Amino acid sequence: MPNYINSVNLRENSDFPYLVLDVVDRHPTPRDPGFHVFHWHHDLQLLYVLVGRVQTLAETVTLTTGQGCLIKPEVIHRIEGAPESHYRSFVFPVTMVTFYSGSPAKRLVAETLTTTERSILPFLNDQNWTKKVNGLLRGLNELEQSKGAPLYPYQVLTTLAQLWLVIEEHFPTKKLVKPTIA
Repeated sequence: MPNYINSVNLRENSDFPYLVLDVVDRHPTPRDPGFHVFHWHHDLQLLYVLVGRVQTLAETVTLTTGQGCLIKPEVIHRIEGAPESHYRSFVFPVTMVTFYSGSPAKRLVAETLTTTERSILPFLNDQNWTKKVNGLLRGLNELEQSKGAPLYPYQVLTTLAQLWLVIEEHFPTKKLVKPTIA
């Protein structure tokens, strides 16, 4: 049985556990020990391709410039960038899109993550909602230029919330259920 690495979020113990890997020509910054091998993590992962072509190897999904995907938590995967590719990988705990303990959003997110048998959800720009998700992923990428600015964490959190709202509204096969508020 092959061994897979539990790739731990390098920022998991920080006050803002949002990790962004900038991958150029198959070299990640910051350096990540689980990067070149099949691995899994407890966090959500969003991927956005800036240049070139990227292929995920848990479930074969090929992405090109301007496309992205969601990789569910605990999915064994590896990402292979073509030569001269550039992409960003955004890794963060599910709680960043569920807001707080007992939140109705927690149930919605859990349902979305378990509704489909697919472990990787591609956003291929083939529908208006996937174009909108990719636009928000592009926005997350652009926010990296203001990393360290006082509003950076808030900008990231609100962008993640907007992105997840689009997924919740348009996710294929998902039936939206009005949340009950006690």
